Amino acid sequence: EKEFRAWFQPKYSADGSKLVGAEALVRWYQGDTVVAPYAFIPLAEQIGQIMDIDLCVLEDVCCQIRHWLDEKKQVVPVSVNMSRNYLDSDDFLKRIWTIVGKWQVPTRLLEFEITETSLEGNEQNLRRAISALHDMGFTVALDDFGTGYSSLKNLISMEFDTIKIDKVFVDGIGLQKWNNAVDYSVSLGKKLNAMIVAEGAETK
Repeated sequence: EKEFRAWFQPKYSADGSKLVGAEALVRWYQGDTVVAPYAFIPLAEQIGQIMDIDLCVLEDVCCQIRHWLDEKKQVVPVSVNMSRNYLDSDDFLKRIWTIVGKWQVPTRLLEFEITETSLEGNEQNLRRAISALHDMGFTVALDDFGTGYSSLKNLISMEFDTIKIDKVFVDGIGLQKWNNAVDYSVSLGKKLNAMIVAEGAETK
């Protein structure tokens, strides 16, 4: 019934003055009730329906982008989460491409996010998937950086376009050890020519 739809979280420039992108977060709309993802995502992953939900969100995002473009609005890139389940699916790229083509969305306006924990045990499949997404014109982000066990080798070989510093590090800013961790992450990202996104920056 297309009850799973996108909830757009903005991304701002470092000085907070300019909207530079957005992340599409899934929400379950049941009439006037909006259900948060923690209430259904774990179950969806457990029973193997997370891919269907991700594709519902991707379609909603593409529909919205098409609507904005048709209204001649300035559209910023939108990132969409990609479950590790995609890595074991032979046709996921075809399904993504079909949706994007249906709404005629320029690939430069879409980015796919992969969590750091997805790297563990999936290096070969993930490397192949990222390469294919790049060939199609999409960018790829490493989500929740610092919370998993990714090696420097994987970060280099998989060529992520964006590294997202997890909110737990942002919340720790002000304490020296957390400052050091953030400084290291930003420095590493710059050396890898990746864009840096800090999640959950809610205070000055």
